[in-house]
Amino acid sequence: SYEESAVYSMLFDMYNSEGNTEMASKVLEKGKVMFPDDSQLLFAQINYYIQNEKYDELEASLKKAIEAEPNNAGVRSALGNVYVKLFNESLDAGKEEDAMTYKSQAIDYYGQALEIDPENFEALYSIGSIYFNQAATLTQQMGDLGMSKEDQKKYDELKTETERLFNEALPYFKKAERINPSDQGMLIALKEIYARTGDY
Repeated sequence: SYEESAVYSMLFDMYNSEGNTEMASKVLEKGKVMFPDDSQLLFAQINYYIQNEKYDELEASLKKAIEAEPNNAGVRSALGNVYVKLFNESLDAGKEEDAMTYKSQAIDYYGQALEIDPENFEALYSIGSIYFNQAATLTQQMGDLGMSKEDQKKYDELKTETERLFNEALPYFKKAERINPSDQGMLIALKEIYARTGDY
């Protein structure tokens, strides 16, 4: 056992950079037992969970980080990212109800990040992306429909919902563009939205 929390943090970084995730995890766990309130170890743990896609553990650690640093917009945005991952996974698995819960949680945490830092590019871009990606999924469904009367009715319903989602995304992308006008992903999304909504 070491008397300095920084030693655990340094050992964790060393083992992690060498790819020895088992030792990195052991050192981190021991450090967390010795120094449960140390924010440096907490953020090391968060980075470890992000790298290893351990979303349940990551969610719990990020909530602790929010308690430790309530004015840190980046931590709230990172928790929003976790919920976006879970939203996309649920959507792909056809779990619509779970997906909508995760979507709501993601938007909530990104919104909290924007309350702390209204110029937070990641939060703005991420909220826009949630709506945009949902609209893109519906656009694909529209393309799979046939020519029957029932399919045409479904097409019209999906078109209305797609336009609504694109319009939800637009103000977030426009604000993000003001902050970082050269971001390629955001510019492509804006171009697509303007094309889909007929604003040439």
